[in-house]
Amino acid sequence: MAANIRDVAKLADVSITTVSHVISGRGRVAPATKERVLTAIADLNYQANIHAQRLVSQKSRTLAFQIASFTQNSNSTTLIPNSNYFLEVLNAASNEATRREYVLLILSADVDSSLMDRYGIDGVLIIDPRGDEKIFQTDSNPDWLIVTNGRTVNELTNRIGIVDNDHRRTTRETLIHLRDEGYERPALITTDLGRSYTRDLADEYLVWCKKEGHTPIIVELPEPPTQQAAADAARKILARRLPPDAILASAEDLALGVLHAAQDQGLSVPRDLGIVSAVDSSVLLVATPSITAVYLDPETTGIRAVDMLISALEDQAEFPQQVIVPSELRIRDSTMRRNARGEA
Repeated sequence: MAANIRDVAKLADVSITTVSHVISGRGRVAPATKERVLTAIADLNYQANIHAQRLVSQKSRTLAFQIASFTQNSNSTTLIPNSNYFLEVLNAASNEATRREYVLLILSADVDSSLMDRYGIDGVLIIDPRGDEKIFQTDSNPDWLIVTNGRTVNELTNRIGIVDNDHRRTTRETLIHLRDEGYERPALITTDLGRSYTRDLADEYLVWCKKEGHTPIIVELPEPPTQQAAADAARKILARRLPPDAILASAEDLALGVLHAAQDQGLSVPRDLGIVSAVDSSVLLVATPSITAVYLDPETTGIRAVDMLISALEDQAEFPQQVIVPSELRIRDSTMRRNARGEA
């Protein structure tokens, strides 16, 4: 029969309240007494009841996970966009929350804050926010701690932690790679520039164009990103008198749409057109040709986001703080122009 808290208290010769204080880390307990309780816990192989911990700590041990809306319709029922990146972040966050004995609750993008109150949520993870999401409203519960994947400008910085990638660095590395492969006129096809990562792409691209003396070509598409929208946009800019010879897309679906448009027009990739995705995905590996992309390490992002939030909830870290997850440009066939010319 499994040991309970009364067994621990009896063996350590202390009160149940003292055992609860040791388990929760709250209240004053003399070092020698704490050591006796911890020894009793180990000897009895006692596993603290999660429900009891919730009662003692006055916390639900429930975290909310939300991906910001990628549609203009806030009533969209899509919880997870069609992207490997979001699924991998969610899987990693869920596994880490479970390991830390927290529950991860997936919320729709338009959830009302009053519903979150009823669930007794302690903290929120939000992916790719714009800053106008309902989750940031403080009328209902001003005490939520929030971790975002991507930055947002708002007045809640003292309650927010950020897990992000250095998108400007990888954009710069991408453009240097394209230049080294002989591409002279890169264009950018992106979605909503209201998100920090797409804004970083666009800002670094504009800096690059000014430095290199290029005329910038930026096409901003409505969300959600689709292959058809990207293909239509690519056809238009490729029909220019002086078309781009490389296209950087902000998402994998956009990169695939550009590839389809190039193939429809009889262009050779990478000889006539180089293609890069700012977000890597398994579908880019199996495309023909395989598409160069930036790996953002979504698994580490999910783990670090949960760890940051729980550490703040358990008073082991303070907000605001920011963590940068390393990312890397993974070069594939779609931009290996020199190799392609060598084979001609």
